[in-house]
Amino acid sequence: MKYLTLNIDNTKSIEIHNSLLGKETIFYNGEQVSQKKSIFGATHEFEVLENGKEVKYKVEIGLRFSVGVSCNIYRNEDPILLF
Repeated sequence: MKYLTLNIDNTKSIEIHNSLLGKETIFYNGEQVSQKKSIFGATHEFEVLENGKEVKYKVEIGLRFSVGVSCNIYRNEDPILLF
C-alpha cells in the first residue's frame, strides 16, 4: 500500500510503500532503491545521480503511538520533509 508520494520537483519523486506485514519499500522515480522489514520503522539510505551529481537521501519511517506513522526525508542531510 502506498503511504506517501513526495514530489521533489517536476522530474523527481520519492514514494514510500508499507505492507501490513511490515515491509517498507522506497522508490525513487519509480525505481526501487531500498527495502526493509520492520514493525516500528526503519531508516533507508540511498544515493542517486541528479544533474550529474551524487545526492544522498535518508528516509526515516517511525511509529509514534500518539500520532501514528511518522516520516522524515533528508536530501544531503538537509530536511525536505518532517512529518
